[in-house]
Amino acid sequence: MNRWIVFKTESASSKGWKERKLQPAGHLTRMLAEYLDCSDKALPEPGDRPREFARFEESVDPNFPDASTHVCWSNWEVSRVERFKSVESVEYDEIVVCYCRYSPIEPEWKELPKVGVLQEGKL
Repeated sequence: MNRWIVFKTESASSKGWKERKLQPAGHLTRMLAEYLDCSDKALPEPGDRPREFARFEESVDPNFPDASTHVCWSNWEVSRVERFKSVESVEYDEIVVCYCRYSPIEPEWKELPKVGVLQEGKL
């Protein structure tokens, strides 16, 4: 099953609006995160949080200089979830919208595992 999971604020003026991430163009957005999920894992529920990724200079892998190096739970908490079955889309079977409220927590950044590089001809 292909599911597009979107995390967004409850409203454009939700508490914490100044803490939302900015798109590259510098505009505020209600969208906090999005994931393509092709697993059978349970959907997010109220109380869950999306993850945030960061790149800490001291942990950068020279093979992947632009990749994120750390992850933590977001300051945004899921307050409700809506599911939409796709009738005509061939790309997604379901679209899941997770509405979130700002609920700051102390970040606990954890280093992401290093990405292995497969050398040609070796498994």
